[in-house]
Amino acid sequence: MTASRPALLRFTRSLCCPAALSALLLSLQAVAATPSTLTAQPPVTIAPHRAIYDLSLVRASADGPFIGASGTMTFVVSDVCSAWSTQQHMELDLFPRTGEVLHSVADDSSLESRDGHHFTFASTTVTNGQTDSIIRGEAVLAPDGSGAATYTLPEKKTVPLKAGTLFPVAQNIAILEAAGRGETGLSRPVFDGTTPDGAEDSYATLLGQAVPGTLPPFAPLSGLPATRFHLATYAAGSDDRPPDFELAARMFTNGVSDEIGMTFSGTRVQATLRSLEMRPAAAHCLRRP
Repeated sequence: MTASRPALLRFTRSLCCPAALSALLLSLQAVAATPSTLTAQPPVTIAPHRAIYDLSLVRASADGPFIGASGTMTFVVSDVCSAWSTQQHMELDLFPRTGEVLHSVADDSSLESRDGHHFTFASTTVTNGQTDSIIRGEAVLAPDGSGAATYTLPEKKTVPLKAGTLFPVAQNIAILEAAGRGETGLSRPVFDGTTPDGAEDSYATLLGQAVPGTLPPFAPLSGLPATRFHLATYAAGSDDRPPDFELAARMFTNGVSDEIGMTFSGTRVQATLRSLEMRPAAAHCLRRP
């Protein structure tokens, strides 16, 4: 379980806007929607929304620890004027080859400033009724992406963040913008507050951005360009090692992912978007142009 718990936390954070929420590994060999040619790229604007996903097993390796998985995840991103607020709740049952079913409940919340410089985070995971992780703290970045994360739980400590670090919403915006420019990859450190060890290295393989040829079943996504990408994260400085966590998703330019997935401990789990509710933007905000 030690390998899967951090992965579950990263998954819920990654789907934020991510991605992030934020995703369960959808096979890259799946048949993709036929793209339409884009003549211009609209700006990336994260839309406040509430999304509910059903979780299910895609595939388990022959020697993997799990043979089944099911659950639900609710993700909410809100516009609070100068920041994005996210709340995520996930309940996942993992069925091991031996032993009892693992019922994991993860609650995660964050507040990320729109300028990408300040981030507060809180996450709690409970497995079979016992709390196994509580993380709290805040992080601050300078304009070059360097800075520090200060934890209050599980222990008080400060961890430096190297130049170029992104918070989760900023990372997803960077992915969408890079894909819109026709780039094929994005490599940046990312700090999401789901582990007590600071930022991780990440590499996103961008598989193209286009308006899907088949209309998605959710009206707010119709006509919007979508980016397919595969994201791998690594412990900082761990060269020549397999990724600690992998995520794949199709994310629209309003920050909503409808096809999302993750792989951990030899297990692939898929999230299917069940419902999508768009939320209003914050009113009476005084924003600089």
